Amino acid sequence: MSIGRDVYCDTRLMIQKLEELYPEGTLSERSPEGKGIQALLETWTNDQFFWHVARLLPPTYPMIDKAWRDDRADMAGDKLSAEAPDEARREALSHIVAALDMLEHTFFADGRDWILKTKNPTLADINGIWTWDWLFHDPWMEGAIPDEYALDVRFPKVFAWTERFRQVLRETDAPVSWMDSNDVVEAVLSSEFAEPEGSVDHTDPLGLQKGQEIEVWPTDSGMNHHDHGFLVKLDTREVAISAKSKDGRELRIHFPRTNFRISAISELAN
Repeated sequence: MSIGRDVYCDTRLMIQKLEELYPEGTLSERSPEGKGIQALLETWTNDQFFWHVARLLPPTYPMIDKAWRDDRADMAGDKLSAEAPDEARREALSHIVAALDMLEHTFFADGRDWILKTKNPTLADINGIWTWDWLFHDPWMEGAIPDEYALDVRFPKVFAWTERFRQVLRETDAPVSWMDSNDVVEAVLSSEFAEPEGSVDHTDPLGLQKGQEIEVWPTDSGMNHHDHGFLVKLDTREVAISAKSKDGRELRIHFPRTNFRISAISELAN
């Protein structure tokens, strides 16, 4: 996602920035407890259960051909396969059942509609629901779960939660405009930056300095692809680098700290 010449990587950081830069439409809970649950669900869902659901991709999934598998293998290693051994699929399903059981008998045990017992969905719901929405409602995931498990019957409150979420998506759906890719690049590069450059936390254990050349890459997927640039921002939640486009114009590329690694390429000259 780009806002001006600031480019944001990873959905978690994109949502965070939209919440910060456009607070009039915020979905975040204001209470400390709500913020804590939002953050915990973000990590729990993404780090624990995405790959378990992905291991259940049925062989009929439309994108699964050799080219797609080769591309995904480069991104995900052996985590993702439509031909996963039965043992791996059973293990993934056991983790999924345990997670759904937890949701059914904790958050939704009292009959609430949304995670934080709010009138409308919040960021806690978005952080917690997306893997289950994919599993239950993507038509191409049909057959991912053997019929005898009947998860929608076994966990009706969680399934109803995903149904409510789908209804909200339908009610708030908006048209999407399309642009040629070259026009998008020019629109980004000719824009102003969306936020100030930022600063580097000099108490960070990595000991990096502003202006130092670094590389950043994900550790959970796509780990073979590294981005290089000069450090402009570093705090507990985010790292940002300055990089150049092919025609020499500056971009700032932002990454979350979670599931990303940072390494110095060179030391600053004294």
